[in-house]
Amino acid sequence: MVDEWLQKARRYIASHRVFSDVSEVLGPQSAPEIHATANIELPSLYSRSGQTRLGVRAREFVRFVFNQNFPLEAPRIVLRDDFPRVFPHINPSSEAVEPCIYAGSLSELLQQPGWMNEVLNQLV
Repeated sequence: MVDEWLQKARRYIASHRVFSDVSEVLGPQSAPEIHATANIELPSLYSRSGQTRLGVRAREFVRFVFNQNFPLEAPRIVLRDDFPRVFPHINPSSEAVEPCIYAGSLSELLQQPGWMNEVLNQLV
């Protein structure tokens, strides 16, 4: 994996309207990650508390976990460990909380003209 592609992915995340606090590329070269905060527009009922009744927060931590096949293969998207698992679009797992954001392969989505924006927009 070329660092240039990771830096490009980081720029896409950092320039997206929903993400802030985007980290540098972290971790070992074999499994780099980029961390970011997704700023969620909560219904007005929950804007004061900053969290919905089910536990979704106005600022959600997101990890983008890349592998050696990036940019041919999309990163894994991982939410905070205590993210509520009651939603239908959370993949069942006893480990990481991974949202199901696309009815197909994220890698196919990554290959569309918008590249990382295709993945980010589906996540949002």
